[in-house]
Amino acid sequence: MNEIKSHLYDEDFDFFDVIGSVDDLFSSSYQTKSVISDLWGLLLQMFLGTNDYENKTTALFAMSDIINYARKTRLSLDLDPLKQWRKSHDIETSSLEVIEC
Repeated sequence: MNEIKSHLYDEDFDFFDVIGSVDDLFSSSYQTKSVISDLWGLLLQMFLGTNDYENKTTALFAMSDIINYARKTRLSLDLDPLKQWRKSHDIETSSLEVIEC
């Protein structure tokens, strides 16, 4: 998470490798609900704050995994910022992951 934090607003940084390992977190002994919540907040910040399509998409796929995990474990996530983003954008061009929230 530190690497994500340090490059959060770096439009030139490719987050694919860093965020691509999110699935590993769900089977990790380091995984806790607070870690998942913190990661959700970082990914949400990145999704809402970047204009880079690839980084936005990478964050969205990881967020989708976290949403699925949260539903299974009854973890509450703050989806309001994502819902607000969805309302201010054309629903026809939003991906299904965003529409589902």
